[in-house]
Amino acid sequence: MPSTNDKPVDDACGVFVSSSNGQDGNAGTKTAPLKSLQLALDKANGSPVYACAETLSGSVTLVSGGAIYGGLDCASGWTYVGATTKSSLLGDADKPALTIAKGAGTAEVADFAIQAPNAMAAGGSSLAVVADGATATLTRCDLTAGDAAAGAPGAHIADDPSLDGNAGTSGAGACDAGATHAGPTGNVKMCPSGGTSVAGNGGDGGLSPGTPLPAAGSGKDGSPPDSAQPSKGKAGVGEGQAGAIECSSGTDGASGATGASGTGAAGTGSLTASGYSAAPAAAAKAVTPSASPTPERRR
Repeated sequence: MPSTNDKPVDDACGVFVSSSNGQDGNAGTKTAPLKSLQLALDKANGSPVYACAETLSGSVTLVSGGAIYGGLDCASGWTYVGATTKSSLLGDADKPALTIAKGAGTAEVADFAIQAPNAMAAGGSSLAVVADGATATLTRCDLTAGDAAAGAPGAHIADDPSLDGNAGTSGAGACDAGATHAGPTGNVKMCPSGGTSVAGNGGDGGLSPGTPLPAAGSGKDGSPPDSAQPSKGKAGVGEGQAGAIECSSGTDGASGATGASGTGAAGTGSLTASGYSAAPAAAAKAVTPSASPTPERRR
């Protein structure tokens, strides 16, 4: 252990890593260190890894039973300087900077400043160290986490593929002689949030004034009515009725009310080796019509 020995670490003690002087194809000795801390840990296979007192980038996994000793001056024979200058580990975004996995024995980490950057993924965590069921000792280490990221916006509920009510059908055979044709019954639409919207009936077919048969009848208002929008969903006027020169269409039905937004997340969520997961928010409520939309009704 470098901090308890006044002599430099010997090559035979483990694997050496330096971000400034190392190359990942090197042997991992003091004169030919590796560049990547994770490659050094893989090569060490449980033996200690000795890190130069500089910044090492990239999240790493240490299996308990192994050791990482930082704070070494690789420009001066790998002597210990950790009391004043630590090695630094800067992890990747959205990953713990250091994960200590369960293995045989206790993991040891000494003389390191371990920092996790701010999370980038929606709902992501920023974790400096995660001990995943492992036993570990951290000595003279500084752990710094960044900011977690806000969760992703809630998904929009798909619109009803047929937002408008079903159209009323025109009265059949309005100009046929010798008969009066009853107007078709208005179509019914089932609303996704409950209730129904009923289009008005079509007006009865008929002949023009002055004939033995009655004039074309007016349609029927759609339902249910909306007292806040009294002009909506009104029936069209049949030809030959008072004030009508030709058949008119009914008015559009009343607009439905805006759906309510979902509530915020509640509860403590859960913690795993990959980070914290918040409890999900409640789904938004479907749009509820204030009055069922009544389409045009032609007479």
